[in-house]
Amino acid sequence: MKRLFLPLLCGLSVIACVDRDYDLGNIATDDIAIGNDDSRFEIPLATVRVATSDLHDGSADIGSLLDKADTWLPSQLPDGAPCVDLTRLGESAYTDRLFDALLAEMRSGTTKLDAVTDLIYADYRTEFAPLLGISGSDETLFKTTFRLAIAESRQEVLAETKTQFRSFLATEFRLEPLNYDLGRIDISDEIVDMLADNLDPAETADPKNRLYLAGTIDNRLPLSANLAPSFRSGGVLLLDFDVDIAATSDDNAIEQSERTRIYADELRAFIDGSQLVLPMQLLRYYPHTGFSPEADATQLSIRLYFVKYGALKLDI
Repeated sequence: MKRLFLPLLCGLSVIACVDRDYDLGNIATDDIAIGNDDSRFEIPLATVRVATSDLHDGSADIGSLLDKADTWLPSQLPDGAPCVDLTRLGESAYTDRLFDALLAEMRSGTTKLDAVTDLIYADYRTEFAPLLGISGSDETLFKTTFRLAIAESRQEVLAETKTQFRSFLATEFRLEPLNYDLGRIDISDEIVDMLADNLDPAETADPKNRLYLAGTIDNRLPLSANLAPSFRSGGVLLLDFDVDIAATSDDNAIEQSERTRIYADELRAFIDGSQLVLPMQLLRYYPHTGFSPEADATQLSIRLYFVKYGALKLDI
């Protein structure tokens, strides 16, 4: 019995709700029961840390993406909005208002105009040089001519600037899905067997013995997003779900639902080793809220754990 209790207490190191009735009344004559139908146990699994360098669009990382976004976007968003609603970038009226605010800022001072001019020369001079009537090989001449074209409202230059502005918002505010091999979870076979033997089958009406994947997500990015994680083992899907995370928030929960419920076979496969695929749909961008661009800086920290409901019975 001591051999079984030691790994049990080590594995179930976090218990969110402790029953008041932990006394001899919980011990049956033919086995040992820990808790009852109302018990809840948390079992730590793993923490996935996502660094700046992991977040990229296939070429540039998130730091470069946000630097470019800050150049393209007006310093003051229309109507004093705190964020750019990335879900509305397909709406012409919405992007037109952003561009109009950008253009007004470019015409009212040199800081934004210089930043956009530098960006245009670095990334788009091939498209702009014919419109400016120059070759584009002379950087000083290119930038001077572009600034003058903005001041004079040359329509072909304004139109191309707007085209590149809208193209960036529509195509570059995306991130590649993340992929992680979680490997084998460090939980003893005895505890895995105990958990699997204490789970009600899917067809059980009003099940008491249930197991869920749960977790919390610390998001340090100035971006809110929808995550759609899926876990696979040997190419077989174990479970998938989605969760919205708020920008710069450590209070994002992976809620328990039927989509995160785990049964005995899935539990064993999960523990033996699974692969996590994590697509991200960016929802809103909050400029000027702080961002650590270092390549190894942790931007997302995903803490995963199991939640077990119902008593744990040990056959001795």
